[in-house]
Amino acid sequence: MEHDYIETSLQPGEVILGKGEVHWSIFIPGGGLLLIGVAAIPGAWLVGVVLILISFLVLMSEYLKRVSTELAVTDRRVIAKFGYFTRNTFEILLKNVESFNVEQSALGKFMNFGTIIVNGTGGMRSPFPGIAGPLKFKELAVKAIERTQNGGSEKQQEG
Repeated sequence: MEHDYIETSLQPGEVILGKGEVHWSIFIPGGGLLLIGVAAIPGAWLVGVVLILISFLVLMSEYLKRVSTELAVTDRRVIAKFGYFTRNTFEILLKNVESFNVEQSALGKFMNFGTIIVNGTGGMRSPFPGIAGPLKFKELAVKAIERTQNGGSEKQQEG
């Protein structure tokens, strides 16, 4: 699939420090619908077939969402790309990031997924929902920001 936006948008000398991905739990609703459809076939085959077809559409949609979402922290920026048929991108220089927040439901905490929210200068707020390992991603980003603020990125740019 198209999983190269981040690599092709890197600036000379820019290094990827970590990547994020959409958590597999997005497949649970479609999988549940599929099971209900299969279970319904013996008693109500038409309902079962319709539910199975709907579940395949849901699962395909979630699959495309998962494989077409890219999220990374580099030594200079936070970069995100969403969409397969259409493309939405988000890029912010680390020096313009004011804070990172992580929101997790009880299920998200248990299964290790959540929404990462990047708060930038000027009141910009960008949420990235359903990300696997959101606390690890936040930690990578905060360390990258600290290095940038302490002059660490200047060494990267010279070499």
